[in-house]
Amino acid sequence: MRKQLKIGTFLQRISPMNKNKYPRVLIIGEQFDHLTGGGITLSNLFADWPRECLAFAHHRTPTPETRKGASSFYLLGREEIIIPWPMSKYSKLSASGPVHCDSAFCSENIAAQPTTSRKRGLLWKILVKSVQQLGLQEFLTRQSPSPLFLSWVRAFSPDLVYVQLGSLGSIQFNNTLAEKLGLSFVVHIMDDWPVYMYARCLAGPLLRPIMSREFDKFLRYSVIRLGICQAMCDEYEKRFGGKWLSFHNPVDLNKWQVISRKKWKSDTIPFRILYSGRIGRGISQSIVDIAKVVSGLAKDGMDIEFLIRTADLAADVTAVLRGMNAVRVESFLPFNKVPESLAKADLLVIPYDFDPYSVLCSKYSMPTKTAEYMVCGTPTLVYAPNDFAISHYARSEGWGYTVTANTSDKLREAIKSLATDEGLREQLGRRAMELAARNHDALLIRENFNQVLKCDDTSLKN
Repeated sequence: MRKQLKIGTFLQRISPMNKNKYPRVLIIGEQFDHLTGGGITLSNLFADWPRECLAFAHHRTPTPETRKGASSFYLLGREEIIIPWPMSKYSKLSASGPVHCDSAFCSENIAAQPTTSRKRGLLWKILVKSVQQLGLQEFLTRQSPSPLFLSWVRAFSPDLVYVQLGSLGSIQFNNTLAEKLGLSFVVHIMDDWPVYMYARCLAGPLLRPIMSREFDKFLRYSVIRLGICQAMCDEYEKRFGGKWLSFHNPVDLNKWQVISRKKWKSDTIPFRILYSGRIGRGISQSIVDIAKVVSGLAKDGMDIEFLIRTADLAADVTAVLRGMNAVRVESFLPFNKVPESLAKADLLVIPYDFDPYSVLCSKYSMPTKTAEYMVCGTPTLVYAPNDFAISHYARSEGWGYTVTANTSDKLREAIKSLATDEGLREQLGRRAMELAARNHDALLIRENFNQVLKCDDTSLKN
């Protein structure tokens, strides 16, 4: 079996001439932000990068975080993403071109975005949903680097192009870019999309073989291959070969440890369980499972509540959750208030669904919030299938209480134990903080990340 490449061994290959240099990196398809998993991970991994060494290409205007972190930005629009009529009639794609990463531009550009009437918005949603269910989006749209974009990339002259990918169109776009400009890529796999992408659409049998061929082709341009956790890297080495290195979202210990728990007596009345994140594919049913158990415990007289903070306030499942006893659904807090919110909860939860499709999607995922949950010291309940990467990490390292059976009785027993056993909460919390400092320290991980991206050893592909 191929051995996993260790960071220490990898660093020995770095050329001395690059020792004090940050590579020039073009990031395509993602931005810095405090809302999405990809954006948060990017923000933390590239936090120390010199502004002049980063450029972004995205189909939306620069976020405030991107404006601060990069010197150059290209708005991918109608020149790179070709949408036919009638979809083009309702598309909000902007004109393509380079933009300045300053507040004045972004304010003007956001204000200039076309508005959509309620009627047009409804028609657009219906059209998009129909196209997605049929799997026609990859046939009806075309993504390709325009001459203007190619010229902009040449002017920036990146050493590497960083991508996370997630669709056939994005793979083809980057393959064309690599072919035209001879660029080297860093691919970072955040979840197992090569397995589940197009698996449930009618055109899937046509799209999946094409995607597989295009992704194999793309990997030939990927001099550095990254996964979101070690389990994913091990699996991808078996599937695709080459060396895969694990880089997960890190945490700034100096900021987080200030608010970390020092005691584990319940700070709130009622006992508060908190989930903070999206509500959608692969997790919604497990959130409902937890809510039902908490509602039942409250009905039986336990002083307990389940607080859900999410951006998905309009989701269908959100209305169901709001109708349950002892369950509250609120919007996300500002990012600077999140650490204190996590530390003040009595119990945090990481849920994943148990149905076959969700298992297919999420088995090798590692939630972006994992390190943040760990460093704050609040005990964590992991409710997910037994063979998931997150379940294995929590169970094998002893930092999380795992429920790996999809039964309300096991879930109820776990929540009752955690709510009533202060010693258990302290044991889990202290162990989580210890591991966060050892495995997820942003200062160390950013340095390793920089060293890895400086290495130009193409043996990583072999």
